[in-house]
Amino acid sequence: MKYDFVSIGGCTQDVYLYAEGGEMFKNLADGHEYFGFKFGGKSLVSSVHFFFGGGAANTSVSFASLGFKALPITAIGSGPRGADILKNLEHKKVDTRMVQRYKHEKSGYSVIVLGPGNEHILFTYRGTNGLLKIGRQEEQVIKDAEWVYISSLSGDWKKLLKKIYSLRKHNIAWNPGGAQLKAGKKDLADYIKKTTVLILNSDEALDLVRPDYNAELDKEKIMKLIHGWGPDYFLMTDGAQGAHLYNGNNFYYQKALRKKHITDTTGAGDAFGSGFIAGLKMHKNNLPKALRIAALNSAHEIELLGPQHELLKKTEAKKI
Repeated sequence: MKYDFVSIGGCTQDVYLYAEGGEMFKNLADGHEYFGFKFGGKSLVSSVHFFFGGGAANTSVSFASLGFKALPITAIGSGPRGADILKNLEHKKVDTRMVQRYKHEKSGYSVIVLGPGNEHILFTYRGTNGLLKIGRQEEQVIKDAEWVYISSLSGDWKKLLKKIYSLRKHNIAWNPGGAQLKAGKKDLADYIKKTTVLILNSDEALDLVRPDYNAELDKEKIMKLIHGWGPDYFLMTDGAQGAHLYNGNNFYYQKALRKKHITDTTGAGDAFGSGFIAGLKMHKNNLPKALRIAALNSAHEIELLGPQHELLKKTEAKKI
């Protein structure tokens, strides 16, 4: 079977904790915002919720919600957590034939602590996500898929990237994870220049260019710099400030489509990135329409707890 979208990356079970007493503050040294608690203190948790996440799972569910044939290449362990992750994907109409199963190993697990304004900090145990491999069966679906969407990778991620990029020459979307971004431009350069759509948030983009450019950089300069490294499109999300796209000729801006109530921003980036790629296919590379689908998908996602709820449907996206 030929799939519209093959997503490669992680899957997790997630626990959400609403913690009291946390504070947001900005570090003037690096420009980033932080969410912290008093050292040695105790914080009450007002509620606990269990959901599912991970880049490959989130984007596959998003693609399936938009009516496409979606398949994740990801890994789970034995035991009830792995069984629940698999059951959730099947319930969301995602093809699970390439979900790798590892006996006597533990599936990925994340703890999301939510604080002021429902912003969050995420703690992740990679588990079987670090054991992901690309074998012969995976190679074939990667070759045959219309699009491949790469999210955060763990374990021997350099070997995984080398294999994936050796199998394809086009239609690769890449949203690098923390391990990849920490490695820096030098280790990513060969893959960035072969990427169709590179997706980063504004903080990640700034961190990626900062080692080489000490001068103050505005968004357009950052986008030109990163696009100059080789991707066909560079998509930079910026939370409530919207998103920016650059294709080497023109800049495009999509404002955030805010809802009356923001419940949870976890997974908003996955919803935006997958929405954009799906929009390119659905509307034949119409960039403004693809950006609007991305923004609507993200706006839907943040209305409820968990990264896989209330995603945009095919009927809604077709009307754009």
